Amino acid sequence: MPPKFLASIDDLDFGKPLVSQEEIRNFNPQRFEFEMLTSILKIDMDQQLFIGHSHQSEDAYWARGHIPGRPLMPGVLMLEAAAQVSSYAYKRIFPENSDRFLGFYGLDKVRFRESVYPGDDLILILVGERVRARMSVFKAQGIVGDQIAFEAKVMGALLPAV
Repeated sequence: MPPKFLASIDDLDFGKPLVSQEEIRNFNPQRFEFEMLTSILKIDMDQQLFIGHSHQSEDAYWARGHIPGRPLMPGVLMLEAAAQVSSYAYKRIFPENSDRFLGFYGLDKVRFRESVYPGDDLILILVGERVRARMSVFKAQGIVGDQIAFEAKVMGALLPAV
């Protein structure tokens, strides 16, 4: 039996994001090709639930070279997108650290189940499992259509101030 979604995605509206890409930039430093998030669609602080969105354009930078003739979003980029949601979530949970960098320090229980193609909308569901002031662990799922594209535990650690 396939795993269930970590949260319902039935009420998500890509046209009415809760947090825009521009607002995400106030929390996450990634830019240009490594700015993986299009928006944040849902936040439930009590449940430490964050749902992000990553739209893959038809001409996504990875599409030309990651399997010519049958472009597939690289799994490491799906995981990077999840890590960026976790960074945003961490900084919302700990606003006193919003000017610090949460480094992506590990993954656990990673499973890829479906492919993501140019033109797809990747929904990223993250739920805090262990979120502390100096580190975080989020359960993550990437959803495309009505299928789970990947599952993982995404870990972050607060890096020393520069």
